[in-house]
Parts: sequence; C-alpha cells; structure tokens
Amino acid sequence: MPYEKHIMTIHQHIFILIKYSSFILLACLLFLASVIVLLSSLSEKEALRQGVMIAAAVAVLGTSATVLYVINLAYNQTLLAITNCSVVQILQRGLLFHKVSRLSMADVEDVSSEQKGIIPRLFGFGTLVIQTASEMPNFIFENCPNPVRVTEIILNARDQYNEKNQD
Repeated sequence: MPYEKHIMTIHQHIFILIKYSSFILLACLLFLASVIVLLSSLSEKEALRQGVMIAAAVAVLGTSATVLYVINLAYNQTLLAITNCSVVQILQRGLLFHKVSRLSMADVEDVSSEQKGIIPRLFGFGTLVIQTASEMPNFIFENCPNPVRVTEIILNARDQYNEKNQD
C-alpha cells in the first residue's frame, strides 16, 4: 500500500538462538568425548584409532554445522513486521516449513502478552497473542522480546488506523 509505513520488525529473542545452539554444541562435545573414551580402550593400531577419531570428529562437526545453519536460518527468518496498516508474521520452522500471514489493523481485536517462568521474566521475552476479529486464527508469536512494549505498539497502531479510517 502506498501509505503504509513500517513501524518495527521483531525477531525472536536471542536467548532462543543461544539455547538451541548450546544444546547442539553440548551434544557434539558429549559425542566426541564418548568416541575418545571408546577409542582409548581399543588396543588396535594407533593409525587406525586416529583415523576413526578424525572421521568421527569430521562427521560430528559437519552435522553440527548443518544443524546450526538450520537453527540460524529459522531464527533469522521468523519475524513479526508491524506497519501502520497491518501486521505480517513470518514463521520459518526448519528448512521446509515457511508460512507468511498478514493481518489488517482493522481486524486486530486485542493484543495480549504472557511471560511464563523465571527465564522469560529474567531475559525479558514471552508470548505475544494478537486476537483477530476475522476468520483468521489468532497470531501467536512466541519468544517475543519485550512483549509488553510490543503489545502497546500494536494497540497504538490499531487505534491510529481506526481513527484515520473512521470515515
């Protein structure tokens, strides 16, 4: 729309990226440690032991790099874009699931936020729920940074949109 003005773009909280990446790195370290322990108990030739260790390390590093790439892709592609006319939600889950939804500000009925648990409260993220007045399902944006502030921004944009289009 020619009069549409971008207000803000929100990605999921960085804590989520760090959490998933940490799990992958920890799993890799545990796997490599178990390979080292297993190989140290073998009494075969040293060259064979080193070859197996190098192959296992390359396989683990290649797999982890691929998984970390997919996690990073999903993190960077999942976002909520707010304009003065609409809210656009882009969800990326892995490599194969990509969903784009657009909601007009005229269809925004209510916006609420929720922070469950100590980690979301400490790090300032939660779930943002945009309730719609249309047949579309509610927009649910998990791991939203500063969800209370985003709620206020969307509600203000909706109110301004409604005032401008009351004619």
